[in-house]
This record gives sequence, structure tokens and C-alpha cells, in this order.
Amino acid sequence: MLVTSRTRLHRPFQRTFSTNLRYGDAMIVPVNPDSIPASVRERTTVKHMLVFPARQSPTPDNTRIVGWVRGELSHDEYTNEVLLDPSQFIENVEFEPFLQDVLEKHIYDCPEFIKRATELGSGWMNIYDKRSRSFRTVSEDTLGSVELKDGKMVPASYTAMPTHRLMSERGELFQLSDFIKEKLDSELNGKQSE
Repeated sequence: MLVTSRTRLHRPFQRTFSTNLRYGDAMIVPVNPDSIPASVRERTTVKHMLVFPARQSPTPDNTRIVGWVRGELSHDEYTNEVLLDPSQFIENVEFEPFLQDVLEKHIYDCPEFIKRATELGSGWMNIYDKRSRSFRTVSEDTLGSVELKDGKMVPASYTAMPTHRLMSERGELFQLSDFIKEKLDSELNGKQSE
């Protein structure tokens, strides 16, 4: 085969990362052994953790850890994007309930969902994270739902969706509106200072 500058050689490529990398709204950092719960340590070896939010100098503690990644990380050799295999992701069981508490408190003030509520009128409105490809069905991207009456969200009606996954089967990490992302960060900062 004649190899030219236009020839793309397709070969598997894997690289070990030693620096912090962005992955959606999180950052992948080398694992801190003290952050791994005994229940996870007993089952597998983890090498990296996903920390929210992505920052230049994260100071991860267990409240900010979205989950852990088994094995080595790899990246797409053409786009240089980090590739995560969802089967290698171990969710931090404390993160999703914390995220749901933040949504329950702040969803009613989120401009994006206020606008959508006025468009929909009455009934139930599903709250999707931004990776959703369909706004018509309940999926792993559905954070929860809220009751609507006359184009407004009914206070205290938010219900978490048990099917929501922090990392989808497609390997995509949850994605929040800017408003909810800021509220989550603020609440995590408050918890950290306790």
C-alpha cells in the first residue's frame, strides 16, 4: 500500500494520561486512593476519577466525584477526544441523589425550564439533561419531571426519574443547563465548607 499524507491508517491506539483532562462538564483526574469507598476497592482497581465541575486545579473530595474509571483511558487518535467505555465507569452512589436534591430546590427558577413550561401549558414536563436526543420519551437522559399548571411549574412537584444515568450507554456524561450547573457547583461548595 502506498502511504501518502492523505492516507489514514486505521489502527487501535491507546495512551496513558497523567494530566487532568476535561470530559464534558467534569474533569478526569488520577485517582486519589482515599476517595475510593471500600465497596468499590473490593471489586476492582480504578485508575481515574471524574470530578465535577471541570476546573484547572480541582481539589476533589467525595462530594465532587461523579464516579471512577477502571483501567487505562484512551482517546480517538483523529479527534484527540477522550473515550470512556461505560462498562468501565463506576458511579459514585452519593452524587446522583445530591444532584437530584439540587434539581428539586432550583428547577423552578431555571430560565430554560420556565420558558418551556409556558410553551407546554399544563400536565407533566420531563426535565432532560442536555445530552438527550429525544424530548418525547423517558430515557437515561431524563433527570425527572415536574407538574405544570397554566404554564407554570407547580412548586414541590419535582419527581426524580430513577432511570437517569450519570453516564449513558453511549459513553456520554450528564450535561446540565448553565443555571443548574451553577447551582450544583454552589451547593457542592457549601457542602465542602461544612
